[in-house]
Amino acid sequence: MKKIFTLISILLVSVTGIWAQATPNAGFETWTVQGSFPTYDACTSWDSPNSQTAITGIFVCIKSTDAHSGSLAMKLVSKSVLGQIAPGVTTTGILPTQNGGVITGGVAYTLRPDSIVGWYKFTPGATGDNGFVGFRLYGSGGDNDSVAVANYNTPSATTATYTRFSQALTYYSTNAVVNSRWLLVSTKDGENAIVNSTLFADDLDLIFKVSDTIALTSGTNPMCAGQSATFTAYPHNGGTTPVYQWKVDGVNVGTNSPTYTTTTLTTGQVVTCVLTSNLTGVTVVGSPATSPAITMVVNAAPTTPVISPNGAVLTSSAATGNQWYLNGVIISGATSQTYTTTQSGSYTVIVTTNGCVSATSAAVIISSTFTAGITIATTTGSNPSCTGSSVTFTATPANGGTTPVYQWQVNGVNVGTNSPTYTTTTLTNGEIVTCILTSNYPSVIGSPATSNVITMTVNAIPPTPVITANGALLSSSASAGNQWYLNSTIIPNATNQTYTATQNGNYTVVVTVNGCSSTASSAVNVINAGIDQSTNNYFFSVYPNPNEGNFNVSFNVDLKATYKLELRNTLGQLVYNETLTDFSGSYSKQMDVSQFGKGIYLISLTNPKNNTIKKVVVY
Repeated sequence: MKKIFTLISILLVSVTGIWAQATPNAGFETWTVQGSFPTYDACTSWDSPNSQTAITGIFVCIKSTDAHSGSLAMKLVSKSVLGQIAPGVTTTGILPTQNGGVITGGVAYTLRPDSIVGWYKFTPGATGDNGFVGFRLYGSGGDNDSVAVANYNTPSATTATYTRFSQALTYYSTNAVVNSRWLLVSTKDGENAIVNSTLFADDLDLIFKVSDTIALTSGTNPMCAGQSATFTAYPHNGGTTPVYQWKVDGVNVGTNSPTYTTTTLTTGQVVTCVLTSNLTGVTVVGSPATSPAITMVVNAAPTTPVISPNGAVLTSSAATGNQWYLNGVIISGATSQTYTTTQSGSYTVIVTTNGCVSATSAAVIISSTFTAGITIATTTGSNPSCTGSSVTFTATPANGGTTPVYQWQVNGVNVGTNSPTYTTTTLTNGEIVTCILTSNYPSVIGSPATSNVITMTVNAIPPTPVITANGALLSSSASAGNQWYLNSTIIPNATNQTYTATQNGNYTVVVTVNGCSSTASSAVNVINAGIDQSTNNYFFSVYPNPNEGNFNVSFNVDLKATYKLELRNTLGQLVYNETLTDFSGSYSKQMDVSQFGKGIYLISLTNPKNNTIKKVVVY
C-alpha cells in the first residue's frame, strides 16, 4: 500500500498507456465493484489507492451521491492508515506501487485545449490546506517533454457548495501532443497529507477557445491607392473546415477562404475576418471569433506635376520627390525641384511621395524660343487667414531674364513695389492678388505675363469672451471654440462652454473660430475649488468611492433653501442635475454613470450660501 503515501514528481512522469482520445468518465458517473472481500467501489478509468487500503476497510477515494450534476461525484478524503496519513488521490494514469515511484499511463490525446474547468467542494482538515486539480499534456519525449500544464489549488477555506473552477493551460512547447493525465488530490502536499481534508469533484471538462488572427501577407501597409493587398487568416481551434467571412469596415467581402485579396482599399478602412469553427467532440467557446483589426493606410498617388520653364532652368510644381527625364530616359541624379538643361529635347518629371508614383508631367520642349511666364504663391502666412494677419506672396518667373519687372495688384489695382515678393496686413475676404511680369529675356514671347490668381479668405477675429462664475462652475460667453487656461497654462481637453474648477487659481478662456483666436478673457480667480469639510459627517457623502459607476449620494441639511445637485465630468460636461426647492432634511439617491465611461467626476451641492464639491472616481 506504499503507493498512497509518496507523490514525488506526481505530474512529471512518463507517458505510457493507451486510452480513447477523451477524458474518461469526466462526470464520475460510472463505478464498478472491485475485490472479493472486502469489496469496494472503483471509479471506471480512474486509479486510486483503494486497492491497497481495502484490506484495512479504509477508502480515500469514495463514490458520492452528493453530485453537482447527474447522480454521482468523486469524493477524496485524507485518512489515517496504519499510522500514516494517506491523501485522497485519483488519476487517469496509474499510481506508483512503491515509495519514490511516479505516476505512469494516461489518456492518449492529440488536441491542444486552452483551459480546464470543473466543479468542486472542499473542506480543509487544518488551516492552510487546499485541494488540488491538475492536468498535463505530454509529447513523445516522455518525462522531458511536458507540453502544457494547468494546476488549480482550491481556496484553503471551506467551500460548502459546488463551485466552478477554471484554469488556463500554460504551453511550454509547440511539440505534438500524444498523451494527457488528470490528477486530483485532497491535500496540497501528498507526502505531508493533512487528515480529514476532503475534496469533492464533478463534471471535469477541457475547453477549446476559438480565435482568429490575420496578417497582410502580400502587399504593404502603408500602400498606394489601387495596389493589390492579400490578407491571410490563421485560425486557432477552427476544426477541419472552418468558415471564413472577411469584412471591410464591418461589411462582408471576399469568399469563404483563408485569404482575401483586394485592390480597392482606401485609407482608414478596417479589415477583419470572422471565423466559425467546426471543431466537434469537444467543448468549444468563442465561435464565431472575430480577428484583431488591420487598419489600412492607403496613400494617394501624387498630383501630376507641372513644369515651369525659365530659360534653361526647369522647375517642378512639387517641392520634393522629383525625378527628371529627357526624351523619356531617366536623368541620373536629377531629383531636385529644379533642373538646368544642357541640351535641347523633351523634358518631363515624375513625383514619388510615400512610395506612390504620379503620372508623368506634360513635356517641356527646350529650343531657341522662350515664353515668359509667372506663378505666385503664399509663402508666409496662410490662406485662409485672420483679419490683420501678415501675408507674403512670392513670384516665380519663367524666362524673366536678368532684371525682370514685377507689378503686384489687388483687385486689379497696383500695389507693392518692383519686387518678387509682396507683404500686406490689410487684405479682406474675397480680394484677389495677382502679379504682372515684364521680362528682359532675349527673344522672349508672351511678355508682359500675368500670374495665376490667389483669392483670399480672411476670417474675422472672435470677440473677447467673458467668464461667468457660479462657485467653481465657470461659463464662457462663447458657445463654441473655447479653450480654458489655469494661471495662463492650457488645460488639456477643456474646450466646452463650461468648466468646473478643480483647483484654486486664475482662470481665463480663449475662443478660436475658423482658425482665428480672440484675446484672452479677463481672469476669474477661483478660491473655493475642492471639497468643503463639514462638521456633520452626514452632510454630504458619496459611497462607495471609488466605484464601478454605481454609487449612492446622500446629505442631511437643516437650513431650508433651494439646493442644486449637479454631476459633471472633468471637461465640465453636465451628466446629471436636480433642483430641490425649499428643501431641508435628508436626501438619498443611487446613481449609475457606467454608461458615461471611466474617469473622475465632480458632484456639487450648492445653495445660495455654500458650494460643496466632491470627486467621484469611476474605475
